[in-house]
Amino acid sequence: MNEKKENVIVNGFFWRFAERCGVQLISAVVSILLARILTPDDYGKVALVTVFNNIMYVLLDCGIGTALVQKKEVDELDYSSAFFFSSSLVMSVTARSACMACWLWARPSASTI
Repeated sequence: MNEKKENVIVNGFFWRFAERCGVQLISAVVSILLARILTPDDYGKVALVTVFNNIMYVLLDCGIGTALVQKKEVDELDYSSAFFFSSSLVMSVTARSACMACWLWARPSASTI
């Protein structure tokens, strides 16, 4: 039993590691392609949005999905609570980060991205 549990842990770790490496690889390829296609000013705007997008991803991936998966009995209230909490968190962070980006870089055009 212990060996089986260890195998499951190692297997899960491997697939999570492979998933993160794949995401990073795809992100790097897309970034290189965008750098070749866009002007430096437009690429800077895209990079700015990417930074805030990554921050939102970290906040959104705060363990709610993992908690739902690990919970023995999940009902509709759990699903709707997780959905609305995640949605409100993303909307709040998006609005604040857009305002902060305009303030930090003194570019009103940054909020339209």
